[in-house]
This record gives sequence, structure tokens and C-alpha cells, in this order.
Amino acid sequence: MSNPKRQDAQKLVARLRRLNGGVSDRARQNNDETVVELREALDSLREQVAASAERLSRELYAKDTRFIYELIQNADDNAYTLARKTNTKPELTFTLLPGRIIVDSNEDGFTEENVTAICKIGKSTKSRSANDNQGFIGEKGIGFKSVFKIAKRVFVKSEPYSFSFHYVPHAIASGLGMITPISEDYDDMPSKGTRILLTEIEETSFEELQMEFERIPNTLLFFLKSLEVLVIKQQFGDRTRETRYSRTSTTPNSFQEINVMQVEYSAQNDAHVFEETRSTTSSRFYVVEKKVDNLSRDEARKTAEGEYITSSTVVLAFPVSNNDEPKIEEQFVYAFLPLRKAGFPFLLQADFIVPSTREDVQYSSQRNRSLLSAVADLFCDTVETFSQFSGTFRYTWLKYLPPTSIRDEFWKDLYPQIANRLSSQCVVRSWTNGDLHLPSDLLRLPSSMRDEDNRPLLQDFDSVRYLSPNYEESDSLRLWKLGTKTVHDTEFLELLKHDIKGPASRWKQLEMSPQWQKKVAQILLKMCDTSQSDSKRDELKGALQGLHLVPVIGAGWYMPRAGNLLMPTIASMSIPTDLGLRLIRPASLAVPERKQLLQALGVKNAVPRDIVQGIYNRYLDDTLPTASIEDSVTHFKFLFHHASRAHHRESGSSRQTQSGAEVLPPQMKLLEQNVSYVPRGEPLYFKDSDITLGSGNLFMKDDKDQNQDPGLNVQFLHEDYILAVSLDNRSSDPSWIKWLEQAVSVRHSPRLTTWMTVSGNIIGRSTLSPEFEYILKWKPSLFIYVLEYYQHEYFPLPAEIVGKLSDAQVPVGNGLKLALKKTCLRTEKLNRITKELEIPDTCPMPFLNLASVIAEDRVASFKFLGQLGVVTDATFDFYLRALVALIDWAGEDEDESETTQQVALPTTQVVCRVYSEIARVFSQENRGESLQTRRCVFIPEVDESPSWGWEWIGNCVWSGPSWLESKCVLVNIEPYRQLEFFFTSVLQVRNIRWDDFIKELLYMKLGDQRDMRKTANIYDRLWQDFRGDSQHSVLREQFETHELILTANGTWAKPSSCLWASDKVRIAEKACISHLYNPLEKFFRECLQVPEPDLQMHVQALKDLAKSREASMSALKEAMIHLSHFNPAPDSLKSDFASTSIFPVKLLSGHTQRSMPTVDFAIVDRVRYNGLFDNRIKILDFSLHDVRLMQPFLEACGLRKQFMSVRVEEKTSVTGQAFDSLLTERMRSNAYAFVRCAVHYQSPRISDGIETLQKELQQLSIYRSDEISQSLTIQQYPDTVTIPQDKAKLHFEYNGGLHIYVPRDTRAFRLCIQQQLPLKFKSWLDISDPIAQANIGHIIESGDDLLLLDEVLDEAGIIHVDGVVRPEQPERGTEDVRGASGESVRVTVEAEEPSRGDYGCEVLSSDEDEIDTPAASTETEAGIIAENSAQRHTPSIRVDLGHSRSVSDSGRPAHPREPSTRSVSEVVDRHVDDASATSSGSTLAFVSVLDDTIRAAQRTSIPEKSRLPSFALRSTESVIRSRESNVLAFGPTIIHGIRNRDRDCRVGVAGELYIYEMLRSILPDLEYSHWKSSIRHQVSIHERYQDLSHWPGRETSDLVYPDTQSLLTNTFIEKGYLEKDIWQDETPEYQIEVKTTTGQWSEPFYMSKSQYSRMERLRLHSGEPSSVVYIIMRVFSLGYNDVGFVVYVDPCSAKERGDLCFSSDKWAVEPRII
Repeated sequence: MSNPKRQDAQKLVARLRRLNGGVSDRARQNNDETVVELREALDSLREQVAASAERLSRELYAKDTRFIYELIQNADDNAYTLARKTNTKPELTFTLLPGRIIVDSNEDGFTEENVTAICKIGKSTKSRSANDNQGFIGEKGIGFKSVFKIAKRVFVKSEPYSFSFHYVPHAIASGLGMITPISEDYDDMPSKGTRILLTEIEETSFEELQMEFERIPNTLLFFLKSLEVLVIKQQFGDRTRETRYSRTSTTPNSFQEINVMQVEYSAQNDAHVFEETRSTTSSRFYVVEKKVDNLSRDEARKTAEGEYITSSTVVLAFPVSNNDEPKIEEQFVYAFLPLRKAGFPFLLQADFIVPSTREDVQYSSQRNRSLLSAVADLFCDTVETFSQFSGTFRYTWLKYLPPTSIRDEFWKDLYPQIANRLSSQCVVRSWTNGDLHLPSDLLRLPSSMRDEDNRPLLQDFDSVRYLSPNYEESDSLRLWKLGTKTVHDTEFLELLKHDIKGPASRWKQLEMSPQWQKKVAQILLKMCDTSQSDSKRDELKGALQGLHLVPVIGAGWYMPRAGNLLMPTIASMSIPTDLGLRLIRPASLAVPERKQLLQALGVKNAVPRDIVQGIYNRYLDDTLPTASIEDSVTHFKFLFHHASRAHHRESGSSRQTQSGAEVLPPQMKLLEQNVSYVPRGEPLYFKDSDITLGSGNLFMKDDKDQNQDPGLNVQFLHEDYILAVSLDNRSSDPSWIKWLEQAVSVRHSPRLTTWMTVSGNIIGRSTLSPEFEYILKWKPSLFIYVLEYYQHEYFPLPAEIVGKLSDAQVPVGNGLKLALKKTCLRTEKLNRITKELEIPDTCPMPFLNLASVIAEDRVASFKFLGQLGVVTDATFDFYLRALVALIDWAGEDEDESETTQQVALPTTQVVCRVYSEIARVFSQENRGESLQTRRCVFIPEVDESPSWGWEWIGNCVWSGPSWLESKCVLVNIEPYRQLEFFFTSVLQVRNIRWDDFIKELLYMKLGDQRDMRKTANIYDRLWQDFRGDSQHSVLREQFETHELILTANGTWAKPSSCLWASDKVRIAEKACISHLYNPLEKFFRECLQVPEPDLQMHVQALKDLAKSREASMSALKEAMIHLSHFNPAPDSLKSDFASTSIFPVKLLSGHTQRSMPTVDFAIVDRVRYNGLFDNRIKILDFSLHDVRLMQPFLEACGLRKQFMSVRVEEKTSVTGQAFDSLLTERMRSNAYAFVRCAVHYQSPRISDGIETLQKELQQLSIYRSDEISQSLTIQQYPDTVTIPQDKAKLHFEYNGGLHIYVPRDTRAFRLCIQQQLPLKFKSWLDISDPIAQANIGHIIESGDDLLLLDEVLDEAGIIHVDGVVRPEQPERGTEDVRGASGESVRVTVEAEEPSRGDYGCEVLSSDEDEIDTPAASTETEAGIIAENSAQRHTPSIRVDLGHSRSVSDSGRPAHPREPSTRSVSEVVDRHVDDASATSSGSTLAFVSVLDDTIRAAQRTSIPEKSRLPSFALRSTESVIRSRESNVLAFGPTIIHGIRNRDRDCRVGVAGELYIYEMLRSILPDLEYSHWKSSIRHQVSIHERYQDLSHWPGRETSDLVYPDTQSLLTNTFIEKGYLEKDIWQDETPEYQIEVKTTTGQWSEPFYMSKSQYSRMERLRLHSGEPSSVVYIIMRVFSLGYNDVGFVVYVDPCSAKERGDLCFSSDKWAVEPRII
């Protein structure tokens, strides 16, 4: 159909769908056997066809985006007859939108053949004839299928057709989707032409598609047949970019343009208003083409009829810039569409055979090879055109040559073909007339062979022609490869020969420019360079030597090989021409390179020594007449220029000076002013009349001199010599005058020294010259100036002359003379400094007496004086000499033995200024050793006392105490405190040493000083020096030798004569000093080894004291206490004091008298006996406290039997008793334990047999009674005194069996079983060891847990006894016992966690699952609780007070309760409504401790993390006082072997109060509600906390503080506990556990299992904050002055670091000790 309607079009699409395997749903549902069979066959065929289509489309192109070029190809092959009729250019437009691409073309539209072809594989409607040389782009018939590389659904809309293809990758028969059309509606139909819509784009990203469209080359349109306009539209958000490519007419062999216009626009507020941006670029090309025939046949190039296409057209396009210059950029190779860039700087289009990928050409195709050869032909034809162009293009076309670097297997062959053709074409132009030549006919002239105007140095001729200079240097390599060579030496030599032979030779024109001569000479010099072994070089040099190149004076041009040619000058001085020498014309030597060339060709320089030798020979030849003054001047002038350079050595008569000048032979004599020869060796002087210090003036007689200066007769040089050389030449190096001085020994300066000769032989310099002796004697004021003016000749001086000049006496101020080495140069600077130092004018500074002060700009010329010891600058030596001047001004003699009255003293300010300056300029190399022999330390006035004047260094120290008198302490002098460096480094004044303190003690001793404080300070300083030194013998020897210990009576003693004891201790012939120097105990005890008094000393002292009538009783008591400290053994001192009356005995009359120990008196050692027997018996008049302190002494005196606890007999009786079966049974079951103790302590009771004792114990009986009475009886000769008592707490009978009666009263019962019963058992067993009482108490209190009882006894070290075994352990449970009231009570025996002593316990928590026990101290209240001799882990008996039916106080049934834990004593306490706690200490004392705790907490704050507390050193007295107050406040730690829980609570709550008060100072919002401890209410007895109630809630930690304002967090950050970067502004909750002991911080504390678990649970993790922070605050030394605390934030981390050491069972925690 030529113009089908839409209905027919749909039918065509449906038919094509069926033909391509599309089956309708109705046919699919037909199950007829035949239909099914046909359908299966069709499906199989469909799958095969689909697979082929899919595989071909997939493998066709390597890149997904190649479809762009395939669509362009299809568009170019289409027909545009309709568009051309309307004068519309053929156009193709791509519109890129996210997810789809729209392709619009104004081609004629689809026909039925087109629709059929697009639905086939390998089917195309394109056709061409065999003579068609244009070709067409498509060749596979399936290029359209490439769109399915990126799109799954493709719509084709071309009136009247509207259909689509749906391709589903990887589905069964999916390939058919590319050829099976689907009819679509007619929406969005183009008004004309064709629209293709690509949708469902997945595999290729939108950004990649945009980049691919942007990479489309702008030269694409050059080689398309039909398309003239290509438009790319892209969407970027609200912006649209439209790029429009167009081309000019394609006229062959002409300049053409490609225009690219880019428009960007975006919609504004109104969608119809746009903002537009335009840009246009153009590219110019010179396009040529050529038709090629007879191409090789190729199957890919056949017509539809099968004929081979053997002709084609090759096109080249050369890019040109706007100024008609080659524009070199790599271009594409085209086969109508771009293939790739192969490296060519021009576009190349041909109908190449390409593979299916269309990304390169087929290398093996012969047809392609033919096309490549045609490209080479077309390129060379174009070059001939280029060479005819005007302007520079005729020279720059070389840049279009293909690069030789191409390595592609196919394309690399193009350059050789082009180069081979061009080498035989006249395409390059010459220099002279610019005509065309073959490349090999011309030579490139390098820049080195061109003059300054870029012209050839030598003119070319027919044999040698130059290439035009218009070719760029960068094209040299391209020309060389085409055959154009460069001019080299051989060609240049030919040019030179041609020049020399010519009538207008440039070489022979000596007036040629220096630049021309230089360049030619340089080229020829290279030919003469024979440094390298090169036969070619030798040949060239030989050829040059045969040319007439050398001009000779008066003789024309010579060949160099003629020889004997010499240069006309020597060192710029012309050689005389009458010597018969062949000299070169000087004009030919003006250019250095030409001169070098002549020398290289054999021209020689005249030898200076030949001329010099001729002059010498004239003077050596005595036959020749003597030269006149004129001749002499001429000869010496020539020698001046050449003798020093000739280095004449042949005659052996000349030598050189140090500067290199020739010293002429001795016969070369000069004439003096009277025209007489002066023999060499005698001084000959320049007159130098114009110089003040010239010899003419210096040695002239001074008629004005009052001293009648006679002058000095010397010889002066004739003045014609001076005028012989011009001033310019005189200034050369060396100058004419200088040369005369050096070569012929003419002098300016006076001789400094003379040679000493003996018999005509020189033996060395020995003295100053007569000239200098004259100056020192007659003109001393000029001496320094002469040295200064001629210093360059005199210095450095010989050593022997240095000494002579340094010692020379020279004038200084005030008409004095000093040795030169002791003087200073008065410069402006030193003069100013002297004034600034305010040194008085009357103080003679050692300045040289010169005519004037030396200006600063002249000081440098006087530096030579430093070699002679003169100071010229403000150096260390200057200030040192200023200091010496001040010292000498004072008249201080260096010899201490000679005393001189002081005539003047400087002010302190002046001295300090000098000191400061000396220190400022001091260095280690200039120590002032000379000051060690002078009194150089100025001691100013102090407190208006007379000045001490100048002092020796040895009598001073820098630092030391202000009270030091034997040495002057300089740091204590106010003006000197800023001068430490001067005194310590310059003068080397040392700091005070220990031996200085020894000297100070000797000074005090000799001066009869008795300042006790000063001596203590000295001893303290000595201890500081010797503390770390174990070698104390040196110090001890000094003290022992000189008796340096000041005693209380003002005398001085040896260490061996002293005792370390207080003044209360009186030891004969010994000085007690501890009360004088108590803080220095270690110094005296360890360093000086002052001993403490021993027992025997105290015994003797007490005896001596007893003999003294003035001795008071308090003194005797103190002596006894001192003796008790030695713990003497019982009865060990009986013999010592048997007859000594030292004991105050209170008589029956009430009076007291001193008695001997043999007197019968009683000693009160129990509180209950105190006052009972007053006025009835004789009693030692000591308090209980005194008895406790001196108990060891009393027992040592044999008075143990006098103690009332021993002497008083207690008799008890009982009535109304009741048998207690429970206690009886338990005591009987513990019989084996009593036996173990009896055997361990060797009780006499075991003498009848262990079985007997055990049987007696197993048969004992215990009774309860309310009627136990007693009487106390004591016998004292001759009387017996009995005191009846109402109540007793124990009755003990042993009469045919053991019967024990205990009181019913709860409190009395407690005292009985905890104290009296253990004591009675110990007495009954007749055991003397006091420790046994505690172990017996453990047995009594043990309950029925016999296993635990065994462990307790084992811990105490009680031995096991063979045959004595523990009875069977009864079932753990309950048993009915009858209480005192007759109630039935169930008792459960359990073992508590072991008591932790000083570890710190926690009270019973209200939290049901946490049981903690409060902290306590480990201190033993020794002497206060006499019975507390040991602490043991005490098991407690837990009593179940729950009843099956309990009755409350009101008689109503009570709710059943869980069993609670009670001790044995508490079983009885249950029946007492309000039993008071006797173990909790004094309330007033506890309140007082709380007061101290509050004050201490308010003075402290959270410590730095890195700072741990140190161990406090406490005096014995303070420890005793604090322990006593602690016992009063908290109660004793142990009461009769049982842990005092009341005390633990008080210690714990006081520690919590300490932390609470401390936190209140930094946390304003801290309230009672944050204190969540179950024992906090115990501080309510303090008035400040009287409203603090019991904490009603569940206890988790002692204090719980939510830090909502980060106050506590910031404090922990500041103190170093938390990291700022992690915890800044965090608001965690702080759970604070307080652990308190009265011991020091390093002692262990207790932590419960639940607390340990919480610690583990709340551990902090590194690098991140937490909502809850667990903290332990460890309070230590509670009740002491040094109470403090340590913080453990996150104790779990502290455990890991080792800061806290946990025992294996997790209960005991020990801080790490650093």
C-alpha cells in the first residue's frame, strides 16, 4: 500500500504478529489434538527464532549506547522528499527525559515495506547499484534491534502506523519481542515524519546516556548523505538544554564549516515565559574528496542483484583555525558514522568494511587496504595544493602529517605510504628564491650558522642550497624524515673555501661584526677540537691549517702550518717589535674566539721568562754598561708587569713573597734620592711625606720638641721610580708601589725587629729595631698610632715580640704608666659605659692616654691591640678591669697579711652595675680566676652598720639561712638577688654545704651562743643533706669530735653522751634531748645514732629518783610508766626495788605514804572493786588508768598477787533456780571443745585424765535463777574484810559435779555468758594464759554449729586431742526450747558471713534481697577493755522467732513473720520491751565526733584523681587520745569476743554524713531524699539533723543523686575522673556507696555480694557515657585529724587497673598502695 489507512495498518500489524509466531488466546485454549501438535511445533520454532534474534542483537555491539548511531544511520538512509519540497533541511531530534527517549525525524514516514522489514531479522529495504560510490551506512538489517540493549518497550508512530515491541530479557522466546509488533493507540502521533519512543530503560543510567549524547562528535554531519541537522534535547531539572548541529554546503575541495548552537532555557513563574541562554561555535575544515575505482571485491559490498561494488569515494577534512593555520587535534575515522580516533590530525571518511560492532575496520579486508592507499594518494595530492597556498600555510601543512607513533596494525601503514610519495614530490621551498624542490635537495641551516640578523654566515651556492627559514623548528623532524638534512661541518668547510677564494671574502674582512667573527670562529674551533679521538676531526683540522687564515704584521695572510707565529702581547703588554719575532696583527685578535681559533691552529704566545731573562742577563753581564736612571726605570717597569708571572727559576737567584710577587735577584739594585745604589738588605724607605705617620715625617728631627728629639738617619727611594707607572696601573694587584716594596724590599713602615747576627750569621729575632726603640723613647704618643697604621705588616706578631710590647710601659691617665697588657682603649663606647656605670672620676680606669677618644667607626682598626692584652670592647675583661679598678681604689691589698687603710669605697649601685655587666658577657672560657686572689665581693652596709667593705670569695656562700653568721649569705643581700649568675657562675660562689653548718655550730660554740632554735634549724638542714645518704659516719665523727649537740642546760655534748628521751627521763651523765628536738628524731637516732634509754637505765634512774628527797610522786609515776613501756617480765625487778620506797600507799586513815613493794597493800584493777575497800585496807594510791599503764612494771616488781582481781575472793549463793535443758545440752555437746582448750593450755584438770575431764563436762548442769547473791572477801594481815553484794551474775559449784547458775535477767545474762562465765571456766580449768578467755567465750557462744566451732578453734590454733572427737552434728532445723517466760521458741543455728573486722561492714538493708553490714574500725581498745585480747570470727546463733501461733502485746493474733536472725543474747532480749544498748558508746561523745566530721567535710572537696593520700604519721599520744575518743563515741570494736554491731553502724553513718556534707558544698540541690541509707536516722541525735527520719524506701546505694544540671559531672571532669569529650553536658544518675573505717585509707574495707553485683552491672564502657554511674567513696581515718576520702568512679575499672584488689570471695576489698 502506498498510502494505507489506519484500519489497514492495524491489520498489517496483526498479520505480522501472527507471521512472527504470535498466537491468540483463543488458539491457545483450543485443545484439539492436531491444534495442540501444531502449537507445540510452532512454540519450538518460535523459541529458536527468538534465540537467534536475541543473540544477534546482544552480540552486535559492545556498548549499550551504540543504538544512538544506529538510529542516526537509519535516519540518514531514509527519504526526505517531502521535507525538501518545503525547503526544510533533513533533521533528526533526540529528546532525553528520565526513563525514556523520544526520537523525531521529518523523513517521509513508514511504508508497508518498512513495517515488514522492521519486524524481520536481517531484512532491509535499503538498496544500491553497483556503480553507487556513495554507499550506505546500514548493512546488517537489524541495526534497529540495538535499541533493546537499553529499552524493554519501543513505540513506533508514523502515520498511519502505531505499534510497539515489548522485549522481556531472559523470558522464554523473549527474542520474538524484538520482531513481534503490538498495535497501539494513536495518542501523541507526530503531525509528520516518524517518532520512535524508547521506554522502560533500566540497564543504562540516565546520566550515562546524557554523557554519551554529549560525546557525539560535531563532525558527524560531514559524512552523512541526507541529514543536515541533528538536535539533542536534554532535561536537567527545570532547565532544558538543546544542542543543534548543522553543516554548510558540501562542495568538494573547499573550506566548510560545522556549526554547533547550544540553547539553555528554563520556565519562569509563568510556564509560557522562558529564560534563554545561547552559545554558538563553528569549526572550519578544508575538505577534499576523491573517487576510487577498481576496489577489491568484498562480499559485504554487493547489490541486491549480486553485483560487487568496486568504487567508492574517499574524503579528508583538515581542521583549520580562524587565522588559516593548521589546527592540530586528534580526529575521528569515519565509515559514514564515527568509528574511533586512530591518532590522525585530520578527518578520514571512506566506505570501510567494518565488523558487527562498528567500532573499527576489518584489518584483513583487502578492500580496506585499497581504500587506505587511496587515502595516502589523496593526502599527497592535497599537500601539493597546500604548497601553492599563499601565506604561512605553504610551510605549516607539515603538521598534518600522521604521527609515526601510531602502532595500530592497520592504520600504522598510512604514514609510510604518505612519506614515500612526498619524498619524490617538489613540495618544499628554498631560502634564496623560494622555489619548490625535492625535500632531499635542500639543507636546513641551523641557528648556529646564522648571524645576528638571522642571515647565513656564509653565502650558499649551487652545490649547497639552504631550506627556507619559514619552516618552523618544530617541523624539523618531519622534514628530516622526508629527506631534508642539516648543514654540518663538511658542508660549512666547503662554504668557507668558496668564501676565501672569492673576491669579497667575508673572512678576510677584519671589520666584520664581532658577533659574525665569533660565530664563525666557534664553528671552526669545533672542527679543531681533538679532545676526542675522531679521524674526521683530524681531517677537518688539517684542511683548516692549509687555508690562508692568519694575518701577519707587514707580511699578508699565512697558512697556520707555516709555523713560528707569535702573539704580539704578553698579558696585554705589547712585545717590543725590534726583537725579530713574527707577530700576529692585533686587529685579528679583537674577538676572543678568533684568537682561540688561531691558537688552536698553531699560533703561540711569547714566553715572559724569555723577555725577563734578557733583562736579568743585562744586569748580570758585567761587560755591559750600567743602566741609567731612565733605563733602570724602564727595566723595572717591564719586570713589574712580567717578573712575578714569569716565575723565573733557572738562575736560582729569585724568589717569591707571600703574595706571589717576584723577589728580584740581589744585583737588581735601586737608586736612592742621591742617585746612589742601595745595597740589598739595607732598609730603603718610601719618603711618604704626605702621610702623617710616613717615614719622612716619623724619623725627621723635631726642632720644636723640648726633649730635643735628634731624629733618625734613614735612606729614601729616588722619586723617578714612583712616577714610572700611571696611577691606574699602580692600583693593579700588586700595585707598582707595593711591587717595589715586595720585590725590592722598599719599606713604608718602620722596621719592628732586627736580626741578631753572630759572626755574620743570623740567629733569630731578638729585640725591637732601632726605629721602634726611637719611637718608644722620643715619640711615645705615636706608638699606638704607628702600630695601628701599619698593623697589617706587623701582625700577627712573633711570640718573643708580643711579650716585649705587652710589657712596655705606656702612659695612662693621671700621668701614670702601666704595662700595655693591663690597659684599655678609650673608645666612645667604653667611655660611655664608664659613665653609665657611674664609676667616679677619681677612680683611675686603665685607659691608654691617647690624643682623643676613639670614635666607634675607628675601633675596628685597633682590634690588633687585643693580641697585646689591651681591651678594646665591652668584654668580660673590660668589666673585670673596671672591678679591679674599684677594688684597687679602695686600697685593698691582694696580700691578706698586709692591711691597708681603705681610702674610698664605691656605692652598692656602682658595684651591682659592674657585677651585672660581668655576668652578662661571661662565658665559660673567661672565668675570673684572677679574682680568686682578691677581695672581690663587696659587702654593703646593712641596718646602718658600718660597711664590711670587700670580702674574700671563700668567706661567702650564695644561698643559706638568714641566721648564718660564719659565712656571708649573698642571696640575703637585697641588691644581689638578681645577680645569682654572677656570683655562682662567674665567681663560683657555691651554695651552702653541710660542712658550712658544722662550721656554724663551731662558730656558735666558740661564741658561747645558746640559741636552741638556731641549732635545731642547723640539725634539720643537716638531716636534709644526709637523709638519702647511708654514710653518716663522716657527720657523726664531726659531732663526736667537736661535741656539737646543744643540750637543755646550754652545754655542748657528743652524741654518745646523749639519750633520745624526754626531760622527764633522768639518766645519770646522760643528756636527754628528745623533748628539745622531737621532730628530728630520725636525724639523731639514725644519723647520729643517739640511743634510747634501755631498761637498765630506767631502773637505775628510778632508783636515783627514789633517793632524791625532792622527787615528786608524779615524777616517780612517770618513771614507772617509762619502765612499763619495756614490758619487763613478771618478777624480773623484784630484787631491784625490794628495799626502795616508791609506791604511794593509802592507809586506813586516809593518808598516803611511800612504801616498799614488800608492804602488804592491795591494787585496784577492776572498776567494780573501786571504792569498795576504801579505809578498810591499805590500797595503792593509783587510779585504774595508772594501774593499766604501769601494769607490766607492777608485775615485774612481783605485785601480781596484790591485784584485787587475784586477791578478792568472790562467794556466791543461789535460790529459786530452774533447770535450762537447752543451754545444758549445748554446753554438754561442746565438752570436747573445752577439753581441747584444757589440753592446749595445759590445764591441771587433765592430770586426772582427759576422759575424766570430758565426762565431768558432759555431765554439767545449767540453771536459771533470779536470786544469785555474792560476797567479796579480801585478807590483809592481820584482817579479813568481807563486803556483801545484792546481785551476782553467776554461781559456779563443783561438788560431785559441775553446776552453773545464770541469771534470768536479759542484761545480766548477757554479761554472764560474755564475760563472767568464760572467765570462771578459765579459772576452774586453772589456765593462766589470758587469751584462753576469748577462746572459751567462743565455745560458750558457739551454739550447736559444731563444724563452725571447730573452724574457729582451728583458726585460733587450738590443738586437736586424740580420742576427743566432735559429737555427731544434729539435724539443722528447729527444736522446741523453753524460754525464760515459758514460751516455746524455735531456734535455727546458721553461720553468718565472717566478721570482716576493719574491712567495714554494712547494716541490715531494708531491701529484702540485699543484706549489708556497716563499716567499722579494726582498732583494739587495748587497756580500756582488758579482756579484749584477741579477735576471732564469731559465729552467731540465728533464732527463728516465728511461732505457729504468735500473740501480740494486745493479745490479738499477729501476722506470721519470716524468720529473722538474732544472737543468743537477743533471744532473751525479745522478752524485754526496751532494752538499752550498752555497746553503742557515749551519746555526747558521738555528737562531738559528728561535729568534727561536719567541720572536716566543709573544709574539703573532691580530690584530684591522680592524688592519693599519704600515710599520716601520728604521735603516740594523739593515737591514744583518738582511740579513746573513738571508743567513747562509737563503743568498743569487740565485746567479749563478739563483734560490736552498734559501733559498726555509728562508724558507717558518720562516714555517710561526711560525704553528704562535702557534696552539699558543690551541689546546691542536694536534699535528704538523695540520702537513701537505712541507717541515716542515727545522725538525728545531732541538732542539725534532728528532723532527719528513717529512710522509708528500698536502699540501693547510700546516696543516689540525679545530676540534672551536670554539676557533679563537670566536677568529675575537672578532677580527671571522667573524659570531657565523652561526658560534657551529660546528666547521669550517681549511685554512691560510702565505705568508712577509722584506719588509714590503704586498709581493706568490706563489700557485699549484692554490691559487687551492682558494681559489675553498672560498669562503664569505654568511649560512651552511661545513664547510671556507680561510685565508691572510701572514707578513712574517721575520728582523727587527718580524716579524708578517696573516690573510685566506676570501681569495676579500678579493679581491672589493679587500684582495688578484690579477694577471691569478693567480700574484702583492698586499695592498692602506691
